[in-house]
Amino acid sequence: MARVFISHSSRDNEPAARIKTWLAEQGFETPFLDYDKHGGIPPGADWEKTLYREIERCEAVVIIQTPNWLESKWCFAEFTQARALGKSIFPIIETPTGDTLISPDIQALDLRMDREGGLEQLSGELTRIALDAQGGFGWDASRPPYPGLLAFQEEDAALYFGRDDDIRRLIERLNARRSQGGTKLIALLGASGSGKSSLLRAGVIPRLKRAGRNWVVLPPMRPQVRPVDEMARSLAVACGGDMDWRKLREDLNGDNLALTLSDIANDLRINAGANEAQILLPIDQSEELFGAADPDQALRFFEILNVAMANDLPFIAVMALRSDYLGLLQSAERLTARFEEFSLGPMPLARIPQIIEGPARVAGLNIDEAFVHQAARDAQTEDALPLLAFALRELYDRAADDNYLSLDEYNALGDRKEGLTPLENAVRKAADDVLTEARPSEEELTALREAFVPAMVRVNEQGEYVRRPAHWDDLPSKAHALLEKLAKARLLIVSQDGDDRMIEVAHEALLRKWPRLRTWLDDAREFLSGKQQLERDLNDWHQAAEEDKTGALLSGLKLNRAQGWFLERPHQLTAEERFLIKASIDHAEAEEKLRQAEQERRLHDAEALAEANKKTARRTKIGLLIASVLFVLAGGAGTVAYVNQIEAQNQARQAVEAKQATINELISISWKAGALLNEDTPDRSGHSWLPGSRKLYNQMSVVMDFSKLKSLSPVPIFLNDVHGDVINLESADFGRYNPKFLTWANEKLIPAAGNALLREATQPVYNKFLKPMVRTYYIAYGHLEDHPGILEKAIATYEMELESYKKNTKVYEKGCFSCGPGAPLQAVFHGYADDQAEKYQWTGDLGLYNFSVAPAYWVRRHIDGTSWQFFKLLKKLIQTYDPEFLNTPEALAVQGTAPQ
Repeated sequence: MARVFISHSSRDNEPAARIKTWLAEQGFETPFLDYDKHGGIPPGADWEKTLYREIERCEAVVIIQTPNWLESKWCFAEFTQARALGKSIFPIIETPTGDTLISPDIQALDLRMDREGGLEQLSGELTRIALDAQGGFGWDASRPPYPGLLAFQEEDAALYFGRDDDIRRLIERLNARRSQGGTKLIALLGASGSGKSSLLRAGVIPRLKRAGRNWVVLPPMRPQVRPVDEMARSLAVACGGDMDWRKLREDLNGDNLALTLSDIANDLRINAGANEAQILLPIDQSEELFGAADPDQALRFFEILNVAMANDLPFIAVMALRSDYLGLLQSAERLTARFEEFSLGPMPLARIPQIIEGPARVAGLNIDEAFVHQAARDAQTEDALPLLAFALRELYDRAADDNYLSLDEYNALGDRKEGLTPLENAVRKAADDVLTEARPSEEELTALREAFVPAMVRVNEQGEYVRRPAHWDDLPSKAHALLEKLAKARLLIVSQDGDDRMIEVAHEALLRKWPRLRTWLDDAREFLSGKQQLERDLNDWHQAAEEDKTGALLSGLKLNRAQGWFLERPHQLTAEERFLIKASIDHAEAEEKLRQAEQERRLHDAEALAEANKKTARRTKIGLLIASVLFVLAGGAGTVAYVNQIEAQNQARQAVEAKQATINELISISWKAGALLNEDTPDRSGHSWLPGSRKLYNQMSVVMDFSKLKSLSPVPIFLNDVHGDVINLESADFGRYNPKFLTWANEKLIPAAGNALLREATQPVYNKFLKPMVRTYYIAYGHLEDHPGILEKAIATYEMELESYKKNTKVYEKGCFSCGPGAPLQAVFHGYADDQAEKYQWTGDLGLYNFSVAPAYWVRRHIDGTSWQFFKLLKKLIQTYDPEFLNTPEALAVQGTAPQ
């Protein structure tokens, strides 16, 4: 049943305990109550971290709404965190004065008049949530329990195991966007073989379809070669009836795209009987937009997404995308819609038994426990998930007689002689078995190689081999029989696309794990890369205006390589590609003839000019000498005025230098005074309870506070002066730093950078107060630069929470930092902070706090555009006082991502 978090004030333990007891009696998973001695926070635990973790783990939050709850800033923070995570929230009212609305869009359950009826309603809602989270889908016994290299489909929802947490997280993200708004395009990122397609198709889609009238879910689409066509087909299927997808395609390519999408959305909602439903557009294998797809259709597809993701249309899109294509998505031409990242990590090894045993339990198979343990150990390899899926399908097909998956049958898939486990060898063995049984001739093998290269494989920007759909009729006819056999072995997929028969590799693991194919690909790598460039050049040539087509022809290195392929591989080039190469050769030869003729003419002219110059050389030298003397004499009249001007400039410069010297001395004195402080120095602010960087400021303000820094700086510190003359450490307002101030600070605020004596005198300031914090912020910067998707998500979270915070007048006017947008932002990084604080012991007691705050700080600096300036200032500080740290692995990793 659903896992429930009970949010309550510590003054309301009694009603919270009653609700906990009732939930347990209803059969819901042990509810979390912070003071409960069995399931609450144990003595000595980090209570704040535990609360945030439990909110993230739960499916629903029940709020004991009382005046005490409304007055508690921590209760409000719990609500904000749950809201940001898209949790289902149920406020319940038991006291006469607890009837204030927490949020206008959340209806409270009032138990004062009808307690039994209210609790029955709550039980029904929680039961529905539990069913959504835990499945409960039927299974068609005609479908295999293990799909092999193919992705799980919606019909396989009952067989899909091991990703419950990821399903829940993504659905919660979608529900949060549906109820709160925000970024409507979500990039589902994961490595090749991580299971993105299965998560989307068998995990998320079937559950959202059961979410009542909240969602209309379109059939999942793949961009393939013609992404606009594929979107039109998906929309036509969803609309039902006699909807003509070709007419839809025409409308999607029309001028009034917003009206077209609005009409489609209205039709979809009417058909579903859900006038307020959100419409989910699932896009699988989105990396096809960057290479496999027709370039013009890919650009139009992005334009359609831009319009569909507008706030006045009810569409939300999930794009399953390989992680290594994130950079291409970020820089995609014509994509202006904002997107946020949802990362899908590798399948944890601890869940491998679920992947094996779950489908077997549904299908009534018996499994050797020793096989499960061995497969889990073997899964510590590249492409573990697709290889395991393929091995399981092979075992299932062989176990048709006794419905038993044994360790012996599993081991038979391996190759002990080659040192390959069954997972590593299963795909190779299946492919080699096809060829062994077929006994192809050399001519047929050559045809098979040319079917794969270049039609079915390409090289991406990271230099990896990736699959691409190919037209069956474009492949060598002598390879067709072998291709059919490989498809029967489920290594290739043959499908129908309208009138075209298409074929593609079932999974890219085949490209990595079949040695014969890998050798073919490695031998042809240069041709594969060049052929893709040739395809782009051909498209550019087609798109060029008639007067520009000559300029779009091949030249230089491109032409040299293409000439070689024109002679050696004409059968692997299309007719259009051969035409472009021939036209480029003809143009280059004509240009060379013109160049040689021009060179001969210039040589003739140069010889004639040299002869004429001999006659005038003497006169030219005399003329130059006379001109020079006249120039010098003419300049003498202004000499006195020039000297006076220089003297005035010198005096002004000396005054400026004196002022700068005073500022430099004051800054140096402040550093030296800081060396006399100790960690117990009391602050002057009355806020000694504040941790981290705020505590550091309180301590250091004895020698250098905000007002003094303002007086020294030649420019304002903030572009929006949110602090006045005294900095407000409890404010949750967002201060935007002035880039000019940071340029000045980089030059002036670390005077010891070029002064060895001053560095030695002030080293204690860094060691006692700054070192752990500076290192933490340095590492956190690299983390965000390495994970732009996390940064994008955090920025969206902060901006959404900041807007919500400002709308809450009561809280905003208090200036409550802990209730502001910073708390949910820091919560995004709690998992990261846990890992880092445990990894780096030098962080000390505040490691967990600093590693939560540091990335949140960089998020705000990314928003105001000053992150790189602050990083340069931070690096200069480390180079001055902590240079050995820059040679550590963690610091070297950051330097690879930082601006130079």
